[in-house]
Amino acid sequence: MQSTTSPPVLAIACGGTGGHFFPGLTIAREFKKRGGQPVLFVGGHHAPDQIKVAREMGIQAVSSAAVRIPQNKLFLPFAGLKLLRCVKENRELMRRYGVTMALGMGSFASAPMALAANKEGIPLYLHEGNAMLGRANRFLSKKAEALFLSFPLANGEKTRIPQIEVGMPVRSQLRQSASRAESEKRRLATFEKYELDPERPVLLVFGGSQGASFLNELLPSTMNILPKNMRKFQLVHLTGSRRSSFEIEYQQMGIKAHVDRRDRRIDRLYRIADLVICRAGASTIFELALFGKPAILVPFPAATDDHQLANARYVESQGGAIVKEEKELDAEELMNQLIEWHQNPQRYIEMAANIRKLARPDAALTIIDHMAEHLEKLGRPLVPQPEVKKSTGSTPARII
Repeated sequence: MQSTTSPPVLAIACGGTGGHFFPGLTIAREFKKRGGQPVLFVGGHHAPDQIKVAREMGIQAVSSAAVRIPQNKLFLPFAGLKLLRCVKENRELMRRYGVTMALGMGSFASAPMALAANKEGIPLYLHEGNAMLGRANRFLSKKAEALFLSFPLANGEKTRIPQIEVGMPVRSQLRQSASRAESEKRRLATFEKYELDPERPVLLVFGGSQGASFLNELLPSTMNILPKNMRKFQLVHLTGSRRSSFEIEYQQMGIKAHVDRRDRRIDRLYRIADLVICRAGASTIFELALFGKPAILVPFPAATDDHQLANARYVESQGGAIVKEEKELDAEELMNQLIEWHQNPQRYIEMAANIRKLARPDAALTIIDHMAEHLEKLGRPLVPQPEVKKSTGSTPARII
C-alpha cells in the first residue's frame, strides 16, 4: 500500500478496439503530466500491440485478463468462472501497482478491472464513448461513482449514477494539429505530398479496417456514373485493406485521386478535406468536430447495439452531418449527394460550423479534473507539473 505522500495511481481499463484504447491512452498521458501515475490495464486480442504503443509513449501498461460474455446462455456458467479468475488476477495487479482510483473505458475488456476495483474498495469511474450505453458500462455503472459521456445517451435511463458530458478524449497530435494556424506554405506542401491540386475541393473517404468494404465497393461505382461535369473534385480514398487498382480506375474515369490503405497523419488529410464520407465511430466524429469538417456519415450496421447509428443521429440532430444508412445508400443515392455538394456548397459550410460546435478538445483534462476532486477528498491530491496547466473549463461539462 502506498503512502498518502506518493503520487496517486490511476488504473485505466482500455483494451479491445482502438476506440477504447486510444482515448484511455490520451487520459493516461494527461494524468501523468498532472503529477499522477497512470497504468493501463489492456485486454483483448490487440493487447500486445497496444501495450507496445503505450510503453513507447512512456506510459506503464500491463496485460489484463478479460472475458467476453457469450451470446449463448448455455456457455454463461463457463464464462462466469473465467470472469472470477480474471477479477482475481486484476485484483493482484491493482495491489502490485498500488492503485488509488480506476477508470473503465467500456467494452468487455474493462469489466474484470472494474469489478476488481470494486472488490478492493477503490473508487471507480466509467467513460461511455457512444450515444448508446453499452452492456459492460450498463452493468458496471451500479458500482461506479459517475459515468463520463461523449454524447447525451439515447438510453440514459439505464443507469442512475451521475452522468457528466465531457466528450471523447482525442489524441494530442490531432488536437495540436487542429489548433495550429495553417500557413499557406504548409498547406501547399500537403497538397504536393498527395499530388493534389490546391485549387480544387477534396473529398476524403475512409471506413476503418472492419467497416471499409462497403465504402470500397460503393465509391468506384458512384464515380463511374457521376456526370463528367461534376467530377471537379479530388478524391482521397483510404481503403483500410490491401492497396488495390482503385487509383488506376479513378484516373480512367478522369478523377484525380490518392489511394492508400491508411495514413498515420490523418490530421493532414482532415485539414485539406472539404467533405468527408466515413463511418460513425465516436472517435471519428470528435475528430471531425475538432477540424470542423462536414460529413456524410454511414453507420457501420454491425456495431454493437447499433451505437454508430445513435452517434450519427445525434450529430445530424445538431446540423453537423448527413446520415445515410447502408440499406438506403447505393451508387445513385451517393451520386445525388455529391451533386448537391457541388450545387449547394452553403449547406456544407453551415454543417462545418455546426459540427465544430461539438468539439471537446479538453475532454481528457475535464475527466481528470472531476477525478482530482475525489482524490483531494481522499487526501491524495494531484500535483500538476509546472509546464502543464489545469483545464480552464473552456468547454464545460454538463452534469445530468
